[in-house]
Amino acid sequence: MRKKDLPACLIIQDLMVESLAIGLYKVFASAANEDHETTSTAAALLKDELEHLDIGVRRIQAEMRKDPDAVNDALLWAHNRVMPALFEMIHQSCDFLCDTKSLDCTMVEKPSAEIDLELLKITALEHYVAMLEKAAFDPKITNQLIAGMASYEAPGRANVGLDFLRKH
Repeated sequence: MRKKDLPACLIIQDLMVESLAIGLYKVFASAANEDHETTSTAAALLKDELEHLDIGVRRIQAEMRKDPDAVNDALLWAHNRVMPALFEMIHQSCDFLCDTKSLDCTMVEKPSAEIDLELLKITALEHYVAMLEKAAFDPKITNQLIAGMASYEAPGRANVGLDFLRKH
């Protein structure tokens, strides 16, 4: 990371990682999860993460008021380095889950009994996109970044749930 780049740090921590955490807790807190202890714990954690995300957006908005060009540049820098890595991490989790369950991951849909990975990706991305808008990043930049996320699908795999990006 570039030295002393507070906007890039905030974007990575407060938008990207938080959006993934929110997606994860939202999936575990959903009514489809039949483990009531996990559901209630995830719901409590989700509430905390949503508060953290709001704090992060306010921090980024404050930085945006100081120097919008620098913050938009930090978004470009951070997005291109971190978002593909986050998606790769989810893909690797899928491989791990498929290996554990002795499933062929090159086949169609791969949600596991533990977590629906497609739903996780969609939920995390929806939060990320919403927070980009809420933080008031330049739409010319965010539209290009969002469109580019469709390329994060794993080669040789079935659709991983990013069709909604093509609509933005």
